[in-house]
Formats: sequence, C-alpha cells, structure tokens
Amino acid sequence: MKLLNIARAFFCSILSVMIYQPTAIAQCANNQPAPSISYDTSFTGSGNNEDTLTFPRFDLSLGTLISVRIETIVTLIYSFQLENNNATTANQRVRITRTDEISYPWSMVTRTDNKNLGPYSLGATDGIPGSGPDYIEDGPLPVFQNLLNTYIITDVAPFLGTDSIDLYYATTSFANAVGNLNSTLRGQAEDLTNFKVIYFYCPTVFLATDIMQFSAMKISRGDIQLKWLTPNDYVGKRYEVEKSADGRYFRSFRSFVSGSTPLLGNQVIYHPGTEDKNKIYFRVRQIEADGSSKYSAIRYVVLDPLPSAMRLFPTLISNSFNIQLPTNGKADYKVTILSTSGQVVQVAEFSKTNFLRVDIDKKLTTGMYFVTVLNKQTMVSQQSKIMVR
Repeated sequence: MKLLNIARAFFCSILSVMIYQPTAIAQCANNQPAPSISYDTSFTGSGNNEDTLTFPRFDLSLGTLISVRIETIVTLIYSFQLENNNATTANQRVRITRTDEISYPWSMVTRTDNKNLGPYSLGATDGIPGSGPDYIEDGPLPVFQNLLNTYIITDVAPFLGTDSIDLYYATTSFANAVGNLNSTLRGQAEDLTNFKVIYFYCPTVFLATDIMQFSAMKISRGDIQLKWLTPNDYVGKRYEVEKSADGRYFRSFRSFVSGSTPLLGNQVIYHPGTEDKNKIYFRVRQIEADGSSKYSAIRYVVLDPLPSAMRLFPTLISNSFNIQLPTNGKADYKVTILSTSGQVVQVAEFSKTNFLRVDIDKKLTTGMYFVTVLNKQTMVSQQSKIMVR
C-alpha cells in the first residue's frame, strides 16, 4: 500500500539570503548577526534509503563561512502486523527506531530517534498465522510528524569552493517488539524528508582597487604561485600573505614592505609542508600607513586528494553487509563487530583487497552494532555502525 502518494523526485532550490541567528552561531564584526544562504531538497522514500544529495559549496567571494547547519524534517509513516506466539495472553509495545546518517568528505554525523506504540493486548496463540485474537494489524500510523533534527558543523573546509559537494544520506527505519519477545512482527515504512543545508557567514571587506587579479595556482614540483596586481602601491606599504586550512582562521607566512620603487605586480612562491592537507586557502592582508587593514579575496588550491573514507552498506542488515574502501587502499584488513557495550561479537580477516563482504556467522539480536576496520599494514582504523533487524 502506498502510504505517501508523492513521486520520488529531487529538487534543489536556493532561498533568499536571510538573517538567521541561532545561539550556536557566532556573530560577525560589530556584533552583527551572521547572514545565511540555504539550499534544500524534498523527497519520499521507504524509510530505508541510501541517497547522494548534491548541493553548491559556499563561494568564498561572499565572505568567511562560520558554520554549516544541516536540517532534516522527517515525517515517518509505519504499518505493522504483530502476532503473539505464546500460550498465554501478552501485552506488547512496538518500538519504532529511525536512524539518519549523513556523510561528507572526511566526516559523518548521525542521529537516532525512537517511539513506542501500544501497549497491545494479544490473546494466547491460536496456531493460525495472520488472524485471531493473538494477531493485530495497525497503521498507517504517523510515528514522527515533521520531526526536526539539526546538525551544526564547525569544520567547514569540505563545504568551501565554487563547485558542488555530495552528501551521502542513509536512513534506516525498523520495528521491534518490547515485552514478551516470543512474537512475530512485520512492518512497512514510508517517509517524507526535507533536507536543508544552511551556510552562516560573515561578509568580508574586499579591497576595491588596491589589489587586483589575485590568483593562486600549482606550478612545477608541487609549489604554489600567488600573484596579484597593486596599481596603487606606494613606498612603505606593508603586505602580509596568509594561509588557512579551513578558510576561516588565517596566519601569515610571508610579509614584505614596498621598497623605494613600488611595483605594479607581486609574486610569492609557497612550498606546501606536511601540515598542509587537501586544500590550502590564501589571502593578502594589506596594511595601510594609518595601521588599518584590508583583505584581498580568498583563493584556494587543491592538493593531492586524501583517500576517501570507507563506505559501509547497507547499514540496515540481516545476514551480511559490504565495506568499500578507497581504490588505492588494497591491503590486509581486520573487521571487528562490537556490541554497544563494547563486546566483540565477530572478527573477520581479509587479504589484498579493498572490497569486503562480511557474512554474519551467528544470529545477532536486533539493535545497533559498531564495525571497526583495521588496515593491518598502516594500523589505521575506521569505524561505522550497522543496525540489525
């Protein structure tokens, strides 16, 4: 039965720039609230979905990105059939669990919500499946209506740029009986989700005519060339060339003062160091004779990409699941499944591969488990989670 008669389609719309100031977001200069720009998409699903959502990154020409807020508004509809297998009457509740997992470059955020339905009074088993006083059907029920979950992301580096970012959004929805466990439970979910990305930023004061055509590009041997024009340069004008790992916090790595013959153009060569990861952001700070400062536009350079994090799927499992590691990550791996209490429930070993299929060798009780993947060559481990139904 189709519970939500809405076609599964994605649309992405840009909302108007607005002032929106939750307490977790810092203010800009002069205690002004941070303006924001947002994008959203809405879609329907089965409650157990894996989707890749694409949104524009934040363009640094607009200013300095302070934080990223992701909001999901979820309506979950559930139907189920519950049957008592005991020889005596039983009162049972049905717990609906919904887990959202949002992955983006180098990180992930999750949220789990629960709601109990019932209690349901069921008679003793009559031995006839699907009917009688020991059996009940209920639904469709609005388990969650417009449930708002928010995620505040302060490590904003993955969201900066002029291209787009892919967010991997995985959802799991399942039911389990609470009370007398000798029962049969089957269910079906449908959901409607609005997914929104909000960028909070502080506008940057750019140099109107002092610095022009500021650029950053990779040249030979991995070095980075920074160039700009200064048509209004004068003797004694000071420049600080600054870099940042996240586009927010900058530090100076080169400074100079214009000499007796001001130059129309300036050039700096930067040699990336071991502390530089993935992207480096650059700007030029111009210090005037009166001590005031102005800043150029921000430019960034992408270094050699970091290996992608592992991808585990599906996250709602019965008998097996898969782990995809970076294509350049073929190695020997040790996979450990742990309960939420930290107890090891299964260990599996794999050799010279980057795709792992893990078969569950014994029946696991319904609930959440952690999966740790250890690279036996580098001794670097990654962790994700699974839900056993």
